[in-house]
Amino acid sequence: MNSAQGSVSVIGGGFVGLTLAAHLLEKENQIVTLVEKNSAVVDLMKNGKYLVWEPGLAEILDKAQSDGRLSISTTLTGLQSKTYFVCIGTPKPTNSNSTNNVMVEALTEIFELIPKQSTIFLRSTVAIGTTNTLKKLATDLGRSDISLFFAPERTAEGVALAELKVLPQMLGAAEGDSLINGEKELASLGFDVVTSTTAEVAELAKLACNTWRDVIFAYSNELALMGEIRGVSALEAISIANHNYARANIPLPGPVGGPCLSKDAYIFLEAGQGKVYDSVIRSGRLINDSIAPMLISAIENAVKAKANPILCIAGLAFKGKPKTNDIRDSLGIEVLDKVKSFHSTWQLKVWDENISQSELISPVPRCEDESDFQKVDVLVIANNAEFLSNPSGEKKLQALSKSAIIFDLWGVTKDLKGISAEINIFGDGNWVKYLGK
Repeated sequence: MNSAQGSVSVIGGGFVGLTLAAHLLEKENQIVTLVEKNSAVVDLMKNGKYLVWEPGLAEILDKAQSDGRLSISTTLTGLQSKTYFVCIGTPKPTNSNSTNNVMVEALTEIFELIPKQSTIFLRSTVAIGTTNTLKKLATDLGRSDISLFFAPERTAEGVALAELKVLPQMLGAAEGDSLINGEKELASLGFDVVTSTTAEVAELAKLACNTWRDVIFAYSNELALMGEIRGVSALEAISIANHNYARANIPLPGPVGGPCLSKDAYIFLEAGQGKVYDSVIRSGRLINDSIAPMLISAIENAVKAKANPILCIAGLAFKGKPKTNDIRDSLGIEVLDKVKSFHSTWQLKVWDENISQSELISPVPRCEDESDFQKVDVLVIANNAEFLSNPSGEKKLQALSKSAIIFDLWGVTKDLKGISAEINIFGDGNWVKYLGK
């Protein structure tokens, strides 16, 4: 049966799985089963509460549930779909737990339960060689009838549904499986497919997308870090370097977090099998990882004369634009957690109009009205969300006292007026006085 007229199963109810399911369900004749092992999350989704915020996503999924075209389950048992998209999260590799181990554990269960002659598309980010490793596993388990492909997700949070309609879908086939059949299957679902000669090429291409961006941003951040150490404005230097000079297109510096860029460098390096070489990708990730410790050191020096300083983290999602509620691997959460661990007398507050208290692992008091902001000693602007610089946000920043200090990682305050607090924009060279000897 052609999947466009039949049932497709999506395994994993996170960002990748939910956005894919919604994209597929925009076709009125498509039927989707969403499989999520967390029963509490399944109960929420069945009641129209999805943990992922994307424009239009809830409306599509709600309508599909109402129409009977979307079913949500905790198990694969009994499913009759012949097409499966695996959208489970892969962790940052550690010495004890590799991305390969996670995929082997998950796919072992999937291989045992799905019907004969099924097709699996891996959407998760994996190390190079994983697709063929999983194909061998399927054969060893007596499931050589399963066709296995690598078809990674490449969308940006906040615009995922729009991008799924236009981005080319990369595709690589496991050894022995028909690339043509996989391409036809995805094309029948409305994807514009770009194929690779092997699954490993597609795996490397997916990792290239994120690691390239990580390294490019790391270059800008190294300029900013050097500028802060020397008291020189890297922001001005970048502006001058880029001005009417086609060979320079240096992006502005800033935090590089989130569930993809923060780990994909390590997934890329996992395939190196311990071979030693000087990795620009590893070095870039270490530079980006160094921003939070530098910021915390600057905050500590800024408040060392205060017994019980009040610190407010503004912007908890890993990015502000496009809007998202994803706080995974965000600078704001990292700073919040580390300050909690090392400075028990500090008063911590948050300011984020896009993140509810229920989305935080542990609730933190909020800065809400102007009187709250008047008491803040240090305010960290950790992303560039719209609420931080709109008229209401500008008014709250204006309420900060003259003795307050702002550490602005995104240049949000650059064009705002009437702020009496001291402003330190990352890359402006003014942090040097807070970085110590």
